[in-house]
Formats: sequence, C-alpha cells, structure tokens
Amino acid sequence: VHPLPKREVTDSGLTVEIPTPLNGLDIDLALKLNRNDKVFLVKMLHEFALKYQNAPMEIRKAVAASDHEAVYRLAHTVKGLAGTFGATTLKTAASALEARFRHGDLSEIEEGRDEIETFDLAVEALIVSANRCRILPAALETEEKMGILHTASKVLYTFPTGIPQKRGESHA
Repeated sequence: VHPLPKREVTDSGLTVEIPTPLNGLDIDLALKLNRNDKVFLVKMLHEFALKYQNAPMEIRKAVAASDHEAVYRLAHTVKGLAGTFGATTLKTAASALEARFRHGDLSEIEEGRDEIETFDLAVEALIVSANRCRILPAALETEEKMGILHTASKVLYTFPTGIPQKRGESHA
C-alpha cells in the first residue's frame, strides 16, 4: 500500500502530486537537479515513461541482432536522462549496460544478461513511479466556486429551459 501523495499548489496555479517514497528515484536529488521545479520534474518523468517504456525490449532486440552499437547508444542515452532527474538505480544499471557493450564485444553476451535484467527492472520501476506522479489544475477557491454557481444559477433562472428565448416568446 502506497502512502497518499502529498499535494502542493505551485506558483503557476497547478497542483502537483509526488508521492514518497518513489521506487528508483531519489526525490531530493531530483528536485535539486531541477531547481526544485516539481511541475518540470513530473513532466520529465512522464515524458521519459512515454518515450522509453519500450527501452528494455529494444535492448533485447538489439542484443539478439548482435547490434552492440544500438545497445550502447540506448544505454548511454538512458544513463544521461536518468542522471538528470535523480533516477540513481536506473543510471547505475544503464551505466553497467553501456560499459558491457562499449567496445562491441558480444562474446560475453551471457554475462551481460544480468545487466540487461537489472536495466529492465530499473526502467520498469521508474515508469511505475512516474505514473504515480500527477499534475492537476489547481482547485478553485471557495469564493470562485460560489461566483461560478451564482452566474450559472442566474443563467438557468433567465432561461428555464436552458434555451435562450426570443423576445416575446415564452416556454410554458
């Protein structure tokens, strides 16, 4: 059972939910690296989850095709991205995978299976954590809600059917 997320209204008027702890993410480091901009951090996490959700499958396909360069490039990219938002577990896993395939030696592919599995789990954990974070429109203040309700009730009272009437017409 995950603890309830803490909600915070930002200066931009958005409500950000970042539950803690988040598996695979050092939230303090992530906020420090991103100038404490929670909205930006959550957007980055969501973008990563969307763009790299298939990274483990792409790694496995590249390994099966003996395309060490593709494995290296993707691991290198993910390592860099993970470093920008405090995903230390994923950064370490991607770094190990990158090192394994840096020089194109596929002769030790069996030994590399552990790095691939660790990478898979780290990507999955980060995606689950990213999906637990949310950005919501800020809640309206009570006065704003009352103003909206007052305006709506005036409109409904003026037009009981909900359809504007032409002068001289009435709906009975």
